[in-house]
Amino acid sequence: MENTIAKNKVKKLLIPALIIGLLAAVIFSFAAFGANNASVVNADPMSGGADENLKGLVLNIGATESERNVVWYAKSNKLGYVQVALKSELVSDALPTAPGSFKTYYANRKATTQITDFSGFRATVTGLEANTEYAYRAGNADAWSNVYTFKTGDFGSSFSFLAAGDPQLGSGGTENGGADPKGTAGWATALTKAEEWFPDVDFMITLGDQVETAATESQYDAFLAPDYLREVTLATNVGNHDTSTTSDVHNYSEHFFMPNSSPTLGLSRATIEGTGDYYFAYNGVLFMSINSNNRSTAQHAAFLEQAIAAYKAINGADPLWKVVTFHHAIYSSATHTTDGDIRERRNELSPLFSRLGIDVVLAGHDHVYTRSLMMKGMRAVTEGYGGGEARSSYTKSDPAETLYIECNSASGSKYYALTPTDFTFVAKENQENTPNISRVDVTATSFTVTTYRTGAANTVDQVVDTFTLNRDPAEPVDLTGPKGDTGEPGAAGAKGDKGDKGDTGLAGAAGASGGCGSALSGAPGDVLITVTFISLGLTGIFFIMRRGLKKRRKNN
Repeated sequence: MENTIAKNKVKKLLIPALIIGLLAAVIFSFAAFGANNASVVNADPMSGGADENLKGLVLNIGATESERNVVWYAKSNKLGYVQVALKSELVSDALPTAPGSFKTYYANRKATTQITDFSGFRATVTGLEANTEYAYRAGNADAWSNVYTFKTGDFGSSFSFLAAGDPQLGSGGTENGGADPKGTAGWATALTKAEEWFPDVDFMITLGDQVETAATESQYDAFLAPDYLREVTLATNVGNHDTSTTSDVHNYSEHFFMPNSSPTLGLSRATIEGTGDYYFAYNGVLFMSINSNNRSTAQHAAFLEQAIAAYKAINGADPLWKVVTFHHAIYSSATHTTDGDIRERRNELSPLFSRLGIDVVLAGHDHVYTRSLMMKGMRAVTEGYGGGEARSSYTKSDPAETLYIECNSASGSKYYALTPTDFTFVAKENQENTPNISRVDVTATSFTVTTYRTGAANTVDQVVDTFTLNRDPAEPVDLTGPKGDTGEPGAAGAKGDKGDKGDTGLAGAAGASGGCGSALSGAPGDVLITVTFISLGLTGIFFIMRRGLKKRRKNN
Protein backbone atom coordinates (compact mmCIF):
# COMPACT_ATOMS: atom_id res chain seq x y z
CA MET A 1 0.00 0.00 0.00
CA GLU A 2 2.78 2.43 0.96
CA ASN A 3 4.71 1.51 -2.21
CA THR A 4 1.68 2.28 -4.35
CA ILE A 5 1.24 5.66 -2.67
CA ALA A 6 4.92 6.45 -3.20
CA LYS A 7 4.67 5.52 -6.86
CA ASN A 8 1.66 7.72 -7.34
CA LYS A 9 3.48 10.64 -5.72
CA VAL A 10 6.43 10.18 -8.10
CA LYS A 11 4.09 10.10 -11.08
CA LYS A 12 2.32 13.23 -9.87
CA LEU A 13 5.68 15.01 -9.59
CA LEU A 14 7.09 13.57 -12.81
CA ILE A 15 4.32 14.60 -15.18
CA PRO A 16 4.29 18.32 -14.19
CA ALA A 17 8.10 18.34 -14.23
CA LEU A 18 8.19 16.96 -17.75
CA ILE A 19 5.67 19.50 -18.95
CA ILE A 20 7.40 22.43 -17.26
CA GLY A 21 10.85 21.35 -18.48
CA LEU A 22 9.80 20.91 -22.08
CA LEU A 23 7.78 24.12 -22.13
CA ALA A 24 10.75 26.02 -20.71
CA ALA A 25 13.06 24.58 -23.36
CA VAL A 26 10.67 25.41 -26.19
CA ILE A 27 9.92 28.93 -24.93
CA PHE A 28 13.56 29.83 -24.38
CA SER A 29 14.57 28.26 -27.71
CA PHE A 30 12.08 30.36 -29.65
CA ALA A 31 13.08 33.39 -27.64
CA ALA A 32 16.74 32.79 -28.46
CA PHE A 33 16.14 32.30 -32.20
CA GLY A 34 13.66 35.16 -32.29
CA ALA A 35 16.06 37.51 -30.56
CA ASN A 36 18.81 36.59 -32.97
CA ASN A 37 16.64 37.05 -36.04
CA ALA A 38 15.33 40.34 -34.75
CA SER A 39 18.82 41.74 -34.25
CA VAL A 40 20.48 40.34 -37.36
CA VAL A 41 17.82 40.01 -40.01
CA ASN A 42 15.28 42.75 -39.37
CA ALA A 43 17.03 45.29 -37.18
CA ASP A 44 18.27 47.55 -39.97
CA PRO A 45 17.60 48.29 -43.63
CA MET A 46 18.84 45.45 -45.80
CA SER A 47 20.74 47.88 -47.99
CA GLY A 48 23.48 48.11 -45.34
CA GLY A 49 25.60 51.04 -46.48
CA ALA A 50 29.38 50.83 -46.51
CA ASP A 51 30.80 50.97 -43.01
CA GLU A 52 34.33 51.92 -42.00
CA ASN A 53 34.18 49.12 -39.44
CA LEU A 54 34.10 46.52 -42.25
CA LYS A 55 36.71 46.08 -44.98
CA GLY A 56 38.49 43.57 -47.21
CA LEU A 57 35.32 41.88 -48.44
CA VAL A 58 36.15 39.45 -51.26
CA LEU A 59 34.24 36.75 -53.13
CA ASN A 60 36.37 33.59 -53.29
CA ILE A 61 36.05 30.40 -55.30
CA GLY A 62 34.09 27.51 -53.79
CA ALA A 63 34.62 23.76 -54.03
CA THR A 64 32.29 23.51 -57.03
CA GLU A 65 30.51 25.86 -59.41
CA SER A 66 27.50 25.94 -57.03
CA GLU A 67 29.50 27.38 -54.10
CA ARG A 68 31.27 30.62 -53.19
CA ASN A 69 33.39 31.54 -50.17
CA VAL A 70 33.03 35.03 -48.70
CA VAL A 71 35.75 36.64 -46.54
CA TRP A 72 35.92 39.99 -44.76
CA TYR A 73 37.35 41.92 -41.79
CA ALA A 74 35.13 43.74 -39.29
CA LYS A 75 35.40 45.48 -35.93
CA SER A 76 33.04 43.07 -34.21
CA ASN A 77 33.14 40.20 -31.77
CA LYS A 78 29.69 38.96 -32.76
CA LEU A 79 28.81 36.22 -35.19
CA GLY A 80 29.01 37.27 -38.83
CA TYR A 81 26.55 36.51 -41.62
CA VAL A 82 26.23 36.51 -45.37
CA GLN A 83 22.72 37.21 -46.63
CA VAL A 84 21.95 36.13 -50.21
CA ALA A 85 18.92 36.81 -52.39
CA LEU A 86 18.07 36.78 -56.06
CA LYS A 87 19.13 40.02 -57.72
CA SER A 88 15.64 40.27 -59.22
CA GLU A 89 14.22 40.49 -55.67
CA LEU A 90 16.17 43.65 -54.75
CA VAL A 91 14.01 46.55 -53.61
CA SER A 92 15.62 49.91 -54.43
CA ASP A 93 19.04 48.16 -54.38
CA ALA A 94 18.31 46.70 -50.94
CA LEU A 95 17.90 43.04 -50.05
CA PRO A 96 14.28 41.91 -49.57
CA THR A 97 13.05 41.45 -46.00
CA ALA A 98 10.12 39.07 -46.51
CA PRO A 99 10.52 35.66 -44.84
CA GLY A 100 11.97 33.15 -47.28
CA SER A 101 13.14 35.81 -49.75
CA PHE A 102 16.79 35.45 -48.77
CA LYS A 103 19.11 32.94 -47.14
CA THR A 104 21.49 33.55 -44.28
CA TYR A 105 24.83 31.74 -44.07
CA TYR A 106 26.75 32.11 -40.84
CA ALA A 107 30.48 32.81 -40.73
CA ASN A 108 33.37 31.66 -38.63
CA ARG A 109 35.18 34.41 -36.75
CA LYS A 110 38.86 34.58 -35.82
CA ALA A 111 41.11 37.28 -34.44
CA THR A 112 43.44 38.78 -37.02
CA THR A 113 47.17 38.89 -36.43
CA GLN A 114 48.18 42.26 -37.90
CA ILE A 115 45.15 44.44 -37.02
CA THR A 116 44.17 43.68 -33.46
CA ASP A 117 40.90 45.66 -33.50
CA PHE A 118 39.50 43.67 -36.46
CA SER A 119 38.25 40.10 -36.61
CA GLY A 120 38.34 37.94 -39.70
CA PHE A 121 35.12 36.35 -40.99
CA ARG A 122 34.55 33.63 -43.58
CA ALA A 123 31.44 31.86 -44.81
CA THR A 124 30.54 29.38 -47.53
CA VAL A 125 27.50 30.04 -49.71
CA THR A 126 26.04 26.81 -51.09
CA GLY A 127 23.21 25.67 -53.35
CA LEU A 128 23.72 28.26 -56.08
CA GLU A 129 21.86 27.70 -59.35
CA ALA A 130 23.27 28.01 -62.87
CA ASN A 131 22.81 31.19 -64.92
CA THR A 132 21.45 33.12 -61.95
CA GLU A 133 22.15 36.63 -60.70
CA TYR A 134 22.47 36.92 -56.93
CA ALA A 135 22.75 39.82 -54.50
CA TYR A 136 24.50 39.57 -51.14
CA ARG A 137 25.88 41.49 -48.21
CA ALA A 138 28.11 40.47 -45.30
CA GLY A 139 28.45 41.56 -41.70
CA ASN A 140 26.22 41.80 -38.63
CA ALA A 141 24.47 44.41 -36.50
CA ASP A 142 27.84 46.09 -35.79
CA ALA A 143 28.71 46.65 -39.45
CA TRP A 144 27.23 45.65 -42.82
CA SER A 145 28.84 45.79 -46.23
CA ASN A 146 27.17 47.31 -49.24
CA VAL A 147 24.98 45.02 -51.32
CA TYR A 148 26.94 43.44 -54.18
CA THR A 149 25.90 41.16 -57.02
CA PHE A 150 27.40 38.23 -58.87
CA LYS A 151 26.25 35.88 -61.61
CA THR A 152 26.75 32.16 -61.96
CA GLY A 153 27.48 30.68 -65.37
CA ASP A 154 26.41 27.52 -67.11
CA PHE A 155 26.91 24.34 -65.12
CA GLY A 156 28.29 21.39 -67.04
CA SER A 157 29.16 23.44 -70.13
CA SER A 158 31.86 25.63 -71.61
CA PHE A 159 33.13 28.54 -69.50
CA SER A 160 35.76 31.28 -69.31
CA PHE A 161 38.06 32.61 -66.62
CA LEU A 162 40.83 35.18 -66.25
CA ALA A 163 44.46 34.60 -65.22
CA ALA A 164 46.46 37.47 -63.71
CA GLY A 165 50.14 37.37 -62.84
CA ASP A 166 51.89 39.14 -59.96
CA PRO A 167 49.97 42.30 -59.03
CA GLN A 168 52.61 42.65 -56.26
CA LEU A 169 51.23 45.96 -55.04
CA GLY A 170 53.94 47.98 -53.32
CA SER A 171 56.86 46.64 -55.35
CA GLY A 172 59.16 49.58 -55.93
CA GLY A 173 57.58 51.83 -53.32
CA THR A 174 54.55 54.08 -53.69
CA GLU A 175 52.68 56.15 -56.26
CA ASN A 176 50.08 58.94 -56.28
CA GLY A 177 52.32 61.18 -54.20
CA GLY A 178 53.07 58.37 -51.76
CA ALA A 179 49.40 57.71 -51.01
CA ASP A 180 49.20 54.28 -52.66
CA PRO A 181 51.44 51.22 -53.01
CA LYS A 182 53.04 51.12 -56.45
CA GLY A 183 50.86 49.28 -58.96
CA THR A 184 47.55 50.31 -57.35
CA ALA A 185 46.44 52.36 -60.38
CA GLY A 186 47.51 49.69 -62.88
CA TRP A 187 45.67 47.00 -60.92
CA ALA A 188 42.51 49.07 -60.78
CA THR A 189 42.78 49.78 -64.53
CA ALA A 190 43.26 46.09 -65.35
CA LEU A 191 40.18 45.07 -63.36
CA THR A 192 38.09 47.91 -64.80
CA LYS A 193 38.97 46.73 -68.29
CA ALA A 194 38.39 43.10 -67.38
CA GLU A 195 34.89 43.99 -66.21
CA GLU A 196 34.22 45.96 -69.40
CA TRP A 197 35.85 43.59 -71.86
CA PHE A 198 34.92 40.21 -70.38
CA PRO A 199 31.58 40.48 -68.53
CA ASP A 200 30.86 36.79 -69.07
CA VAL A 201 33.87 35.25 -67.26
CA ASP A 202 33.08 32.89 -64.39
CA PHE A 203 36.07 33.65 -62.13
CA MET A 204 39.63 35.00 -61.98
CA ILE A 205 42.84 33.32 -60.84
CA THR A 206 45.76 35.38 -59.52
CA LEU A 207 49.06 33.55 -59.73
CA GLY A 208 50.74 34.73 -56.56
CA ASP A 209 52.42 37.82 -55.12
CA GLN A 210 49.26 39.75 -54.50
CA VAL A 211 51.41 42.15 -52.46
CA GLU A 212 55.06 43.07 -52.06
CA THR A 213 55.36 42.60 -48.30
CA ALA A 214 53.48 39.76 -46.62
CA ALA A 215 52.72 41.61 -43.37
CA THR A 216 51.88 45.04 -44.81
CA GLU A 217 48.14 45.41 -44.47
CA SER A 218 47.92 48.63 -46.51
CA GLN A 219 49.04 46.68 -49.58
CA TYR A 220 46.20 44.18 -49.08
CA ASP A 221 43.84 47.15 -48.74
CA ALA A 222 44.99 48.34 -52.16
CA PHE A 223 44.76 44.88 -53.71
CA LEU A 224 41.20 44.37 -52.42
CA ALA A 225 39.99 47.92 -53.13
CA PRO A 226 38.36 47.32 -56.56
CA ASP A 227 34.68 46.32 -56.26
CA TYR A 228 35.30 43.87 -59.11
CA LEU A 229 36.69 41.47 -56.47
CA ARG A 230 33.30 41.44 -54.73
CA GLU A 231 31.44 40.58 -57.91
CA VAL A 232 33.73 38.21 -59.82
CA THR A 233 34.92 35.13 -57.98
CA LEU A 234 38.63 35.09 -57.08
CA ALA A 235 40.98 32.12 -56.70
CA THR A 236 44.47 32.94 -55.42
CA ASN A 237 47.87 31.30 -55.31
CA VAL A 238 50.50 31.81 -52.61
CA GLY A 239 53.51 33.77 -53.85
CA ASN A 240 56.87 34.18 -52.18
CA HIS A 241 55.93 37.77 -51.27
CA ASP A 242 52.58 36.68 -49.78
CA THR A 243 53.94 34.56 -46.99
CA SER A 244 57.11 33.52 -45.22
CA THR A 245 58.86 30.20 -44.79
CA THR A 246 60.84 31.51 -41.82
CA SER A 247 58.27 33.40 -39.72
CA ASP A 248 54.56 33.33 -38.99
CA VAL A 249 52.82 35.84 -41.27
CA HIS A 250 49.11 35.10 -41.57
CA ASN A 251 47.77 38.01 -43.64
CA TYR A 252 47.36 35.97 -46.82
CA SER A 253 45.40 33.14 -45.21
CA GLU A 254 43.27 35.58 -43.22
CA HIS A 255 42.24 37.47 -46.36
CA PHE A 256 41.56 34.48 -48.63
CA PHE A 257 39.64 31.25 -48.04
CA MET A 258 40.32 28.57 -50.65
CA PRO A 259 38.31 25.30 -50.80
CA ASN A 260 39.66 21.82 -50.07
CA SER A 261 42.84 23.29 -48.63
CA SER A 262 45.15 20.64 -47.23
CA PRO A 263 45.97 21.05 -43.52
CA THR A 264 49.32 19.32 -43.98
CA LEU A 265 50.47 19.26 -47.62
CA GLY A 266 52.16 22.28 -49.18
CA LEU A 267 52.00 24.64 -46.20
CA SER A 268 54.41 27.58 -46.19
CA ARG A 269 55.04 26.72 -42.55
CA ALA A 270 53.38 24.14 -40.34
CA THR A 271 52.01 26.95 -38.16
CA ILE A 272 50.41 28.93 -41.03
CA GLU A 273 47.09 27.26 -41.81
CA GLY A 274 45.28 28.10 -45.02
CA THR A 275 48.43 28.11 -47.19
CA GLY A 276 48.31 24.42 -48.09
CA ASP A 277 47.72 23.01 -51.56
CA TYR A 278 44.05 23.22 -52.56
CA TYR A 279 41.72 22.30 -55.40
CA PHE A 280 38.29 22.92 -56.84
CA ALA A 281 36.18 21.49 -59.65
CA TYR A 282 34.40 23.65 -62.18
CA ASN A 283 32.27 22.30 -65.04
CA GLY A 284 34.27 19.11 -65.28
CA VAL A 285 37.69 20.77 -65.02
CA LEU A 286 39.92 20.02 -62.03
CA PHE A 287 41.97 23.00 -60.84
CA MET A 288 44.80 22.15 -58.42
CA SER A 289 46.89 24.87 -56.75
CA ILE A 290 50.19 23.98 -55.13
CA ASN A 291 52.07 26.31 -52.80
CA SER A 292 55.44 26.39 -54.53
CA ASN A 293 57.06 28.14 -51.56
CA ASN A 294 57.06 24.63 -50.12
CA ARG A 295 59.70 22.77 -52.12
CA SER A 296 58.66 19.28 -51.06
CA THR A 297 57.81 17.61 -54.35
CA ALA A 298 56.71 14.54 -52.38
CA GLN A 299 54.01 16.58 -50.62
CA HIS A 300 52.78 18.11 -53.87
CA ALA A 301 52.76 14.71 -55.57
CA ALA A 302 50.69 13.23 -52.76
CA PHE A 303 48.25 16.13 -52.93
CA LEU A 304 47.80 15.99 -56.71
CA GLU A 305 47.31 12.24 -56.68
CA GLN A 306 44.69 12.45 -53.96
CA ALA A 307 42.87 15.34 -55.65
CA ILE A 308 42.68 13.47 -58.98
CA ALA A 309 41.50 10.29 -57.25
CA ALA A 310 38.90 12.25 -55.27
CA TYR A 311 37.51 13.83 -58.43
CA LYS A 312 37.23 10.46 -60.17
CA ALA A 313 35.60 8.81 -57.16
CA ILE A 314 32.92 11.49 -56.94
CA ASN A 315 32.28 12.14 -60.63
CA GLY A 316 32.81 8.63 -61.96
CA ALA A 317 35.15 9.85 -64.71
CA ASP A 318 38.41 11.65 -65.33
CA PRO A 319 38.36 15.46 -65.37
CA LEU A 320 37.77 17.17 -68.67
CA TRP A 321 41.06 19.02 -68.22
CA LYS A 322 43.61 18.88 -65.42
CA VAL A 323 45.02 22.32 -64.64
CA VAL A 324 47.77 23.10 -62.12
CA THR A 325 48.42 26.64 -60.87
CA PHE A 326 51.26 27.93 -58.70
CA HIS A 327 53.56 30.91 -58.38
CA HIS A 328 57.14 29.98 -59.35
CA ALA A 329 57.06 29.44 -63.14
CA ILE A 330 59.40 26.65 -64.18
CA TYR A 331 59.33 27.47 -67.90
CA SER A 332 59.92 31.17 -68.41
CA SER A 333 62.34 33.37 -70.30
CA ALA A 334 63.36 36.07 -67.82
CA THR A 335 65.97 36.20 -65.08
CA HIS A 336 64.44 33.74 -62.60
CA THR A 337 64.61 30.88 -65.11
CA THR A 338 68.21 30.07 -64.27
CA ASP A 339 67.82 30.43 -60.47
CA GLY A 340 68.85 27.34 -58.55
CA ASP A 341 65.48 26.93 -56.85
CA ILE A 342 63.64 27.21 -60.19
CA ARG A 343 65.93 24.62 -61.80
CA GLU A 344 65.21 22.33 -58.88
CA ARG A 345 61.44 22.74 -59.27
CA ARG A 346 61.72 22.24 -63.04
CA ASN A 347 63.72 19.03 -62.67
CA GLU A 348 61.26 17.58 -60.15
CA LEU A 349 57.85 18.96 -61.12
CA SER A 350 58.01 18.53 -64.91
CA PRO A 351 58.21 14.71 -64.79
CA LEU A 352 55.51 14.66 -62.10
CA PHE A 353 53.09 16.72 -64.20
CA SER A 354 53.65 14.52 -67.25
CA ARG A 355 53.18 11.36 -65.20
CA LEU A 356 49.86 12.65 -63.86
CA GLY A 357 48.62 13.82 -67.27
CA ILE A 358 48.44 17.52 -66.37
CA ASP A 359 47.22 19.41 -69.42
CA VAL A 360 48.04 23.04 -68.56
CA VAL A 361 50.18 24.81 -65.96
CA LEU A 362 49.60 28.52 -65.21
CA ALA A 363 52.22 30.40 -63.17
CA GLY A 364 53.77 33.79 -62.40
CA HIS A 365 56.90 35.03 -60.58
CA ASP A 366 59.07 36.09 -63.53
CA HIS A 367 57.02 39.17 -64.58
CA VAL A 368 57.17 38.36 -68.30
CA TYR A 369 54.94 36.50 -70.75
CA THR A 370 56.15 33.08 -71.90
CA ARG A 371 54.32 30.24 -73.62
CA SER A 372 56.17 26.97 -73.80
CA LEU A 373 56.18 24.36 -76.48
CA MET A 374 54.32 21.26 -75.39
CA MET A 375 56.56 19.61 -72.82
CA LYS A 376 56.86 15.88 -72.15
CA GLY A 377 58.69 15.83 -68.88
CA MET A 378 61.59 18.20 -69.57
CA ARG A 379 61.68 17.47 -73.30
CA ALA A 380 60.12 19.94 -75.72
CA VAL A 381 57.80 18.29 -78.24
CA THR A 382 58.76 19.42 -81.73
CA GLU A 383 57.71 16.45 -83.85
CA GLY A 384 54.68 17.43 -85.91
CA TYR A 385 54.33 20.68 -83.94
CA GLY A 386 55.28 23.23 -86.55
CA GLY A 387 57.59 24.98 -84.10
CA GLY A 388 57.86 28.48 -82.76
CA GLU A 389 55.30 31.13 -82.04
CA ALA A 390 53.72 30.90 -85.50
CA ARG A 391 51.81 27.84 -84.37
CA SER A 392 48.54 28.98 -82.73
CA SER A 393 47.09 25.57 -81.84
CA TYR A 394 48.04 22.00 -81.06
CA THR A 395 46.04 18.79 -80.73
CA LYS A 396 47.12 16.76 -77.74
CA SER A 397 47.09 12.99 -78.14
CA ASP A 398 49.68 11.99 -75.55
CA PRO A 399 48.48 12.49 -71.94
CA ALA A 400 52.08 13.17 -70.87
CA GLU A 401 52.26 16.44 -72.86
CA THR A 402 51.86 19.66 -70.84
CA LEU A 403 51.50 23.32 -71.84
CA TYR A 404 53.11 25.97 -69.58
CA ILE A 405 52.03 29.62 -69.50
CA GLU A 406 53.98 32.27 -67.53
CA CYS A 407 51.80 35.34 -67.00
CA ASN A 408 53.23 38.86 -66.92
CA SER A 409 52.36 41.38 -64.20
CA ALA A 410 48.70 42.45 -64.18
CA SER A 411 49.46 45.73 -62.39
CA GLY A 412 52.76 46.85 -63.90
CA SER A 413 54.40 47.29 -60.51
CA LYS A 414 57.49 45.41 -61.71
CA TYR A 415 58.84 43.84 -64.93
CA TYR A 416 61.86 41.68 -65.71
CA ALA A 417 63.78 41.82 -68.97
CA LEU A 418 63.88 38.88 -71.34
CA THR A 419 67.16 36.99 -71.18
CA PRO A 420 69.29 36.74 -74.35
CA THR A 421 69.36 32.96 -73.97
CA ASP A 422 67.58 31.03 -76.72
CA PHE A 423 65.67 28.57 -74.51
CA THR A 424 64.66 25.46 -76.44
CA PHE A 425 61.33 25.21 -74.61
CA VAL A 426 60.03 28.66 -75.64
CA ALA A 427 57.27 28.95 -78.24
CA LYS A 428 56.38 32.60 -77.56
CA GLU A 429 57.83 35.29 -75.30
CA ASN A 430 56.96 38.94 -74.83
CA GLN A 431 57.99 41.88 -72.67
CA GLU A 432 56.63 45.32 -73.51
CA ASN A 433 56.53 46.68 -69.95
CA THR A 434 52.77 46.94 -70.07
CA PRO A 435 50.31 45.11 -67.80
CA ASN A 436 48.75 41.91 -69.15
CA ILE A 437 45.72 39.80 -68.33
CA SER A 438 44.81 36.46 -69.90
CA ARG A 439 41.35 35.16 -70.77
CA VAL A 440 40.96 31.38 -70.87
CA ASP A 441 38.07 29.82 -72.80
CA VAL A 442 37.34 26.17 -72.01
CA THR A 443 35.17 23.71 -73.94
CA ALA A 444 34.97 19.93 -73.99
CA THR A 445 37.57 19.79 -76.76
CA SER A 446 39.58 23.02 -76.49
CA PHE A 447 41.51 25.14 -73.98
CA THR A 448 42.31 28.60 -75.39
CA VAL A 449 44.55 31.16 -73.65
CA THR A 450 44.48 34.73 -75.05
CA THR A 451 46.64 37.38 -73.40
CA TYR A 452 45.74 41.08 -73.64
CA ARG A 453 47.53 44.34 -72.90
CA THR A 454 45.65 46.29 -70.22
CA GLY A 455 47.64 49.52 -69.91
CA ALA A 456 45.71 52.78 -69.69
CA ALA A 457 45.88 53.36 -73.47
CA ASN A 458 45.20 49.78 -74.51
CA THR A 459 42.03 48.38 -76.04
CA VAL A 460 40.66 44.86 -76.16
CA ASP A 461 41.95 44.23 -79.69
CA GLN A 462 45.57 44.50 -78.56
CA VAL A 463 46.53 40.87 -78.13
CA VAL A 464 49.94 39.64 -77.00
CA ASP A 465 49.34 36.00 -77.86
CA THR A 466 46.61 33.43 -78.35
CA PHE A 467 46.96 29.66 -78.31
CA THR A 468 44.49 26.76 -78.36
CA LEU A 469 45.19 23.33 -76.95
CA ASN A 470 42.81 20.83 -78.51
CA ARG A 471 41.81 17.47 -77.12
CA ASP A 472 42.07 14.42 -79.35
CA PRO A 473 38.43 13.77 -80.39
CA ALA A 474 39.13 10.06 -79.93
CA GLU A 475 39.35 10.67 -76.18
CA PRO A 476 36.10 12.47 -75.27
CA VAL A 477 35.39 13.35 -71.65
CA ASP A 478 31.86 13.56 -70.26
CA LEU A 479 31.40 17.12 -69.00
CA THR A 480 28.00 16.55 -67.43
CA GLY A 481 28.76 13.73 -64.99
CA PRO A 482 27.30 13.65 -61.48
CA LYS A 483 28.15 16.70 -59.42
CA GLY A 484 29.23 16.68 -55.82
CA ASP A 485 31.69 18.04 -53.31
CA THR A 486 35.21 17.49 -54.48
CA GLY A 487 36.65 16.30 -51.21
CA GLU A 488 38.36 12.97 -50.81
CA PRO A 489 35.66 10.37 -50.04
CA GLY A 490 35.46 9.30 -46.44
CA ALA A 491 37.88 11.90 -45.09
CA ALA A 492 36.36 14.90 -43.34
CA GLY A 493 38.13 18.21 -43.00
CA ALA A 494 39.62 18.72 -39.58
CA LYS A 495 37.40 20.63 -37.19
CA GLY A 496 38.75 23.79 -35.64
CA ASP A 497 37.61 26.56 -33.35
CA LYS A 498 33.97 27.23 -34.29
CA GLY A 499 34.47 24.96 -37.30
CA ASP A 500 37.01 27.25 -38.93
CA LYS A 501 38.90 24.34 -40.45
CA GLY A 502 35.79 22.63 -41.72
CA ASP A 503 36.81 23.18 -45.34
CA THR A 504 40.38 22.04 -44.93
CA GLY A 505 41.77 18.69 -45.86
CA LEU A 506 41.48 16.74 -49.07
CA ALA A 507 38.33 15.61 -47.52
CA GLY A 508 34.67 16.01 -47.17
CA ALA A 509 32.15 18.49 -48.44
CA ALA A 510 33.25 22.10 -48.33
CA GLY A 511 32.43 23.55 -44.96
CA ALA A 512 30.36 20.58 -43.90
CA SER A 513 32.47 19.35 -41.04
CA GLY A 514 33.07 22.82 -39.68
CA GLY A 515 29.51 23.99 -40.01
CA CYS A 516 30.31 26.74 -42.50
CA GLY A 517 27.81 27.50 -45.19
CA SER A 518 24.58 26.18 -43.73
CA ALA A 519 21.55 28.08 -44.98
CA LEU A 520 20.05 29.02 -41.65
CA SER A 521 18.13 31.87 -40.13
CA GLY A 522 19.78 31.18 -36.80
CA ALA A 523 23.40 30.64 -35.84
CA PRO A 524 25.67 28.47 -33.70
CA GLY A 525 24.99 30.71 -30.71
CA ASP A 526 21.26 30.02 -31.03
CA VAL A 527 21.86 26.29 -31.03
CA LEU A 528 24.01 26.64 -27.94
CA ILE A 529 21.25 28.56 -26.12
CA THR A 530 18.66 25.99 -27.16
CA VAL A 531 20.75 23.06 -26.03
CA THR A 532 21.48 24.86 -22.75
CA PHE A 533 17.82 25.32 -21.87
CA ILE A 534 16.86 21.81 -22.93
CA SER A 535 19.66 20.55 -20.71
CA LEU A 536 18.38 22.67 -17.82
CA GLY A 537 14.88 21.28 -18.31
CA LEU A 538 16.10 17.70 -18.37
CA THR A 539 18.31 18.34 -15.35
CA GLY A 540 15.28 19.60 -13.46
CA ILE A 541 13.34 16.49 -14.38
CA PHE A 542 16.23 14.33 -13.21
CA PHE A 543 16.41 15.96 -9.77
CA ILE A 544 12.63 15.82 -9.26
CA MET A 545 12.59 12.12 -10.15
CA ARG A 546 15.59 11.51 -7.94
CA ARG A 547 13.85 13.23 -5.02
CA GLY A 548 10.73 11.12 -5.53
CA LEU A 549 12.71 7.90 -5.61
CA LYS A 550 14.54 8.83 -2.41
CA LYS A 551 11.19 9.35 -0.66
CA ARG A 552 10.01 6.01 -1.97
CA ARG A 553 13.06 4.22 -0.59
CA LYS A 554 12.63 6.02 2.74
CA ASN A 555 8.99 4.93 2.93
CA ASN A 556 10.04 1.36 2.15
